[in-house]
Parts: sequence; structure tokens; C-alpha cells
Amino acid sequence: MLTPSSRGAREHVAEFGAANEAGFLRLAVLPFPAGIATDQASKTSDEARRIVGRAIRLCRPRWPGHALQGVADAELSSLADECRALLSRAAPGDAPCPLRDEELAFDRFFGMARHPSTDAFALGIVWGILAMLHEVNRPHSLVPAEMTALTTGYFELARPFLPHGDDGSGREEASAGPRPAPRAEAAIERWKNGHLMFVSLTDGLILAHRRAISALGRDDAAEAGCALHDCSSLFAASAAAMRLTGDMEPREYEEVRAIMSPPRVPEGFSGLFNADHRQLLGVTKPLGALLRQPPAQLAWSREAYWQALNDAYAAHRWVCQRLVNEAPSLIGTTHGSARPAHEKLERFAKRALYFAGCVKSPAQ
Repeated sequence: MLTPSSRGAREHVAEFGAANEAGFLRLAVLPFPAGIATDQASKTSDEARRIVGRAIRLCRPRWPGHALQGVADAELSSLADECRALLSRAAPGDAPCPLRDEELAFDRFFGMARHPSTDAFALGIVWGILAMLHEVNRPHSLVPAEMTALTTGYFELARPFLPHGDDGSGREEASAGPRPAPRAEAAIERWKNGHLMFVSLTDGLILAHRRAISALGRDDAAEAGCALHDCSSLFAASAAAMRLTGDMEPREYEEVRAIMSPPRVPEGFSGLFNADHRQLLGVTKPLGALLRQPPAQLAWSREAYWQALNDAYAAHRWVCQRLVNEAPSLIGTTHGSARPAHEKLERFAKRALYFAGCVKSPAQ
């Protein structure tokens, strides 16, 4: 498979579009994670900001006591089409850092593509919100606190990308009409939409980590505290997104797992193939080094950041253990390992906490 750098981003998008037909939210177009910069908001066009504002307003409850529920498919589809139309007019350019073959395979399976446009980050937020709204209109078991964490994460992520002078509180009435019937779609649809949420939130975490690193380098403790707060909110949202993604019966996940097998995906397909998560680990290390001896006023922000990071991994372990019990991961099965997947995630969590400066050894 040719990479975006050898064919150009527009051809890259077209290639993915031909491979993903199910679900009106796909093809979802997101930024190249290596190109996410601290000044991302200042580079965003007014049209992209307007689309972000519309997505935030779709999150308003339409019936008392029903958080988020009630957005019609036509509204979600219309906004997704606007995102695609805006990016189709953008110059294709070159990828800031081409994705690896396994990362391209991950994107292909989950119905995602990358675009180097400076608007791609903001529109990635929109696609994450649309995926969330789609899934909460299906039966789910998230408690109100988890829904609050998920929506708060997106609100905070979207705030810098709202139209200039708009704090998101402007009045825009929810469309009238009967409440849509709950969707009853295959578990694989929830699995794919959940990963779209997870990737968009991870991109927000990359941005927040880079902001924190930059602020600490300038000895700007106030800005570093704000960035760490955003990291904590986004980790909490990621934990809730993980819970929603895995909100299915183990027998349903067996069908999902069967689909995530060759020839649809490469041998050993894994969440480790995700380019955004790899990029996040790459910025966790330098931030963790700075947090080992932070300014005194950041002590509490650092503790909250570490706790939120641990909670995100704990949610992943919980979902994994609930769905596959003591079974190995897909990549573990490929390598002949009988080690339970949740134990492997425990090791990953310790490594992430070590990178973040929370523990002295990844073996703790």
C-alpha cells in the first residue's frame, strides 16, 4: 500500500472512502497526529469553527431528563457531509509524517482517514461528537456521571475552536419533532463509533500535552495548570468513551472479534496499531520528565492528571476483562501467548504511569 506522502492526502482519503461503506458517519477524516500543534486553534478557519459550534449545540438535551438523546440521523449525516465538503476544497498537501502500514490498516478498519488541512483537527472533534450522539441514541448502561465526563471532555476540547466571540451558550433551539426510536444496530457499529470517539479525544490529549510542555518550558505555571486540567478532563472522557464502546454482551463482542480477524485486518491486529496513541505516548514522556519536579502550585494538578491517566487505563482493563474474561488479546493469540489481555493492559498502564512521572519503575 502506498503511503500518503507518496500519493498525496486527497488520494489517501479516496482510497479509504472506497473501503468503508457502512455507517453514514464514515468516512471520518481526522488530522495526522504528528501535525497537531499548540497553535492549532489559531489556524482554524471560520467555516470549520461554525461547524464545531453546530456540533456543540446538537449536544443540548431535547427532552427534560434525557441527556443528549433525540438527535435525528439526518442532522448527524448533514453535519458529517459539511465536514467532508470543507475538506474536499482544502489543498491536499503532504502528510506531516506518513502513517505506518499497520496504522493505515487500523484507520481503514475503523473507517477513518487523515488530512493535512489545518481544519482537520477541529473537524475531528465534530466527528467524535457525532459518533457520541449516534451511540447515546442506542440503549446503553452509562450512568449520568459517565455521560457528564464524556460531554465535558468534548465541551472543553471544542471551546477554543468555537466561532470567534462565541462561548457556545448562544441560543439555538433544538429541532422539533418526535423522539427518534432507539437504534438497534450491530455491535461492530458501536465498536467502530467508539474508536472514533477515542481517537478524537486522544488527539485532544496530544494537543493538551504539548500545551503543558510548552508552558512548563516558559515557566508559565498558570497555563501549564490549565493544560493539565484539560488533560485530566480528556482522560476522564476517554474512560467514559471506552465504557460506551464496550457496552455490549460478551457474545456480541465475539462477533466483533471475529470481524477483527484476517483477511479483513492484518495478522495480530491490535489497538497498538493506532497512530494517535503512539503519538500520545511520545508526548507523555517529556511531560512526565517535567512533572517530576513541578512548580509548587502545580502539585494538585499533577495529582489529578496522574489519577485521570490511571482511571483511563482502568476503564480499558475493566471493559477488556468483562468482554473476554481471561482470554488473550488478538495480538497475544497471534504470538501464541495465553496471558490474559487484561494483564497485558495492566503492564501498559504501569508503563504509561512511569512515562508520566508517577512511578519510579514500570515494574511497580
